[in-house]
Amino acid sequence: MRKEQSSACAHCYVKVHKHGKDTVAALCDAELHDKEILINGLRIRISREFYGGNLIPVSSIWEYVENATVVNAFGNAVVEELAKRIAAVRHAAVNLGGVLHVQRARLRGGRRRFPGCWRRGDGSSGSSPTWVLRLGSSSSA
Repeated sequence: MRKEQSSACAHCYVKVHKHGKDTVAALCDAELHDKEILINGLRIRISREFYGGNLIPVSSIWEYVENATVVNAFGNAVVEELAKRIAAVRHAAVNLGGVLHVQRARLRGGRRRFPGCWRRGDGSSGSSPTWVLRLGSSSSA
């Protein structure tokens, strides 16, 4: 059984990357920072280069998430915090050896549907639709 940690006292690292018109917010639970996870022979590195930025309370991720076009979140505390406001995260998160991971992309223009994605919002009220991506999903939409 995994140890439960309240997101109210948990901390995470956040790093913002700019790629053209996109802003990527990379989030990871503090205890995962610069660590490796081995799952069925697959080694996943939660690298300092990608995730290492500012150490913040998990409850403070929203200013980064709201300004990002892509969110890459690794860790139970950050994924659970995202799920508080983005219901589709609960369905889209993958469990990698007891550690949750999810990616979210906000698409501009167009209304294409991608396999393995859940849509949140329709772009009304001036906001762009949000797609939550489930990695490794083979479902078709």
